[in-house]
Amino acid sequence: MCDTKDVCRTLVRAVLVYKAEELSNAHFCQLMKLNQACLISNLTDRWKSQEWLVPDTGEVNVPVLEELFGDCIVPVADCQRSEYGSQLKRDMTMKEYMQYWRTYQRPRITEDAWGSIERDNCLYLKDWHMQRDVPHYLAYEIPEYFASDWLNEYWREKREGHDDYRFVYIGPQGSWTPLHCDVFGSYSWSGNVCGQKLWLLLPPGEEQYYCDCTGKLACDLTEIDHQHFPKAREHQSEFGGPIRIRQNPGDVIFVPSGWHHQVLNVTDTISINHNWFNAHNLHFIFDRLCAAEAEVMNELSFLQGDEDFEAQVEIVLRAHHGMNRQDFREILTFIAEKRTQQGLNTASPDSILDLEYSREYLKDEPLTKSTRSTT
Repeated sequence: MCDTKDVCRTLVRAVLVYKAEELSNAHFCQLMKLNQACLISNLTDRWKSQEWLVPDTGEVNVPVLEELFGDCIVPVADCQRSEYGSQLKRDMTMKEYMQYWRTYQRPRITEDAWGSIERDNCLYLKDWHMQRDVPHYLAYEIPEYFASDWLNEYWREKREGHDDYRFVYIGPQGSWTPLHCDVFGSYSWSGNVCGQKLWLLLPPGEEQYYCDCTGKLACDLTEIDHQHFPKAREHQSEFGGPIRIRQNPGDVIFVPSGWHHQVLNVTDTISINHNWFNAHNLHFIFDRLCAAEAEVMNELSFLQGDEDFEAQVEIVLRAHHGMNRQDFREILTFIAEKRTQQGLNTASPDSILDLEYSREYLKDEPLTKSTRSTT
């Protein structure tokens, strides 16, 4: 475990815990370089989203959410139904979801067997693009540690709010998100406005212990069918199972690139999440893009001789992966041009690093994994 006064030099198989007042931005940059998970406390207390809570109890203030966002259309996932490994979703208005919230019977929580929790119609408001849909309402301030965010900077300024990777989650006790890895191989940060979450995490590479013979990933680390996932016992024996950490109100957890995780809402919870990348994890993003492209090219190999083969690959890659090579280059070009316009004489060290790495990756790349890193 790293002392908060010393900069970590090596990756630790743990989620390191810091108080915000004791963690410098320089120290956090080192954590990003190492791809080291951490939890930072005391970060959400001054957010405007505190008005979403009942002052005396810190619980979800249903009338306030109805008044502020009642007519907003929000995506809601059914925690008991899934398709192709993802929870089924439907749209509701916030008012409809709050009506559901009032009547939902909270289950008794079993932290060691999430799938056995006796949920009845458990609905989880998740992946709501609140800042995109309600841009005048500034629910939170981005902590300084996460300020260098190429992905959302591009979507906000270049795509003019068409989409983003900034989300609000509102989940009742017992709601959960199955085991997964975040989009593009991105970083993510998740700040608890209220409530308590339990996280189970696997550092990069350890997810292979929870894949079946077809390569399909398990959904729930707490209830493993060892016939289908025979390597799970090896993981338990070698590593002691997944990393567990509890996230309380005010805590923000940083999940680095490639860390698989699943999350349980132990109590009623509101959180604000970003997916993002910058110079420190650009090599993860590029490698994941190359791997996704290789899969698409293999699937479309019967079109290999066609004149528009590359164009077809780009179309399918965007649909399958969410980003293709053109998108990747557009983001990097945007960052390089913007940092150049800002001028290097007055630029921060982060801006100089942004310019260096965006330019480097804009060079012609073969379809091979990157060997670059920022360490």
